[in-house]
Amino acid sequence: MCWNDRFMLLHELGHVWGAINIPPSKHQPFMEVRRDVESWASLDVVWERRAREHAANVIAWGLLEVPISVSGTYPNDPVSMTSAFEFLTGRMPMHDGGVGVQVPDRSLFRGRSNPRLASGR
Repeated sequence: MCWNDRFMLLHELGHVWGAINIPPSKHQPFMEVRRDVESWASLDVVWERRAREHAANVIAWGLLEVPISVSGTYPNDPVSMTSAFEFLTGRMPMHDGGVGVQVPDRSLFRGRSNPRLASGR
């Protein structure tokens, strides 16, 4: 799966997770720390000004093993994204804001350690 597809899948799953796990009491505080947000989910507002789109991007970014730069929703620097992920989920991202920290145990693959695959980016 290419990086854009992986991110989009996690983004869409972020919507589902957010609908179940982000209480309305967190909407306004989240909106206050995001740039150019006008509404949580109004369809009368363009995509990048909906906080739920920002939240889905934050969730997707935090679940990637190695983070990518997220465009369209700001602020998108590692510190802001980490803070937003922690606010929404109560947990730290799967990576360290720029360096993947989840190192899978590959020793079970036919009894040997296999090198990581190139991402193709």
